[in-house]
Amino acid sequence: MDRRRRLMDQIVEKVIRSIRLGLDHGKLLALFAVIYSSVQLALNQIAPKKTLNHFIGGFLGGILVYGGVLNMHFKKLVNEAIATQITMYCLSRVVLALGKWLSVKLQRRTGLRRAQIEKLGWRTTSGLVWGLLMVFYHIDKDLYLQRALRHSLDFQFGGTCYSWLEAFNYAR
Repeated sequence: MDRRRRLMDQIVEKVIRSIRLGLDHGKLLALFAVIYSSVQLALNQIAPKKTLNHFIGGFLGGILVYGGVLNMHFKKLVNEAIATQITMYCLSRVVLALGKWLSVKLQRRTGLRRAQIEKLGWRTTSGLVWGLLMVFYHIDKDLYLQRALRHSLDFQFGGTCYSWLEAFNYAR
């Protein structure tokens, strides 16, 4: 019976933690939305409907909410682990959008269709991501790359024979 009780306690604990994390995630999105919308209202009074207004609102909201400035003034208002995850997710989407944007610019010069643009955008993005990753790996991997990524790249490109042999050694 004690084992069942522990299992039930663990399940309840995980459900409660999941709910807390969901609320923290929602709080981050809501804080950003309020800041972004407030900045938009103010800027549209000065210079209506400018694209720069969207950047400024996003930039300020990003710094305050996701960049940790609110946490400097209001301790633990923002869950920084979730803020990091959301920012990394958004970064990947922005990089993909940049690839498409570059492809659209190329389309005007080359006459490509939308499907070709999307394929070229993905290829451009993939090339940029992996090209820059390898540059940062070779410039100073300890400074620029996270530890897990560094180890993965060391395994692939570290120049040690044993690392390839260890790839299939699951006993350790």
